[in-house]
Parts: sequence; C-alpha cells; structure tokens
Amino acid sequence: MLKRTPLLAFIIAGLMTLLIALLFQEEDRSFTTGQTVIFYFFSFFPSMGIAMLFDPFPNKIKEMYLKINFYIQEENPEDQVAKVLKEELEGKN
Repeated sequence: MLKRTPLLAFIIAGLMTLLIALLFQEEDRSFTTGQTVIFYFFSFFPSMGIAMLFDPFPNKIKEMYLKINFYIQEENPEDQVAKVLKEELEGKN
C-alpha cells in the first residue's frame, strides 16, 4: 500500500460524509456534530476499499510473483523469490 492510499481514503470519506449529510439532512432536523463524526468514521472503511482500488502497489507485487515458477523441481522456490527480488532491486538502480 502506498502512503497516499490512506490520505485518499480520508478525502473520499469526507466526500461521502458530505454527500450523506446533504442528501439526508432536513432543514428542521439537522445532524449533530457527533452524528457527522460517526458518519465520517463509518464511511472511512468503505472509502479505504475504494482507495485501494486505485493503488498500483498490489499489481506490481502480483506481476513480480508471477515471474516465479513454483513447479520447477530443480530450484528451491525461496531461491526463485530471492532472485526475482534481486532483479527488481537491480532494475530500480
């Protein structure tokens, strides 16, 4: 997970809370501050899932581990993982 994902989740949760407040709040019965905070707290969890949909890190890890062939009997899978990680580190430098 990238560092921006929780920040994006906080922003999405704020937008969800604002949308809920605008849709369901009546003029003669407005939400209290506590209710708005509870809406924000509960909207953070689905917004974290939405933010994770835009996170490129899991796809990168998936592509990296798809390079490993666990059916090769001659090589130890741990050695293959170490080799792929080493190639990734060398590719970044």
